[in-house]
Amino acid sequence: QLPADDPRLKTVYYDEGIFERVRAAVDEMAGVAATAGEPLARLALAWVLGQPGMAATLVGASSAAQVAETLPPGFPRDKAAVQRAVASLARISEELAPSIPDIGNIFKHYP
Repeated sequence: QLPADDPRLKTVYYDEGIFERVRAAVDEMAGVAATAGEPLARLALAWVLGQPGMAATLVGASSAAQVAETLPPGFPRDKAAVQRAVASLARISEELAPSIPDIGNIFKHYP
C-alpha cells in the first residue's frame, strides 16, 4: 500500500491495464524467490551483478534491516539454485516487457 501522494503511483506501471500485469509478474517472481529460499530483492541484485560488464551497483533501502536482508554474508549459499531462480526472474521480466509502453520516461516527466 502506498500513500495517495506517493510519486511512484504516477509511473506508467500503475496505469490502468498495466498495473494488473505488473502485479501478476511480481507475484510470480515472489513465488520463484520463495521456492529458491531467498528474498526477491536479493535475487534481483544477483541478476544485476550477473550482467556482462557490471562491476558495481547502487542499492537503495528504507532501513538497515533491508540492507542486511539483501546483502548477507556468504551469499549465495546455493549458487546453482540462485542461478536457476535468476533465470526464471529474467524470463518473467522478458514476458512482461512488451506490456509496458515505451514512453521514454516511466515517471511521465518531460521537463
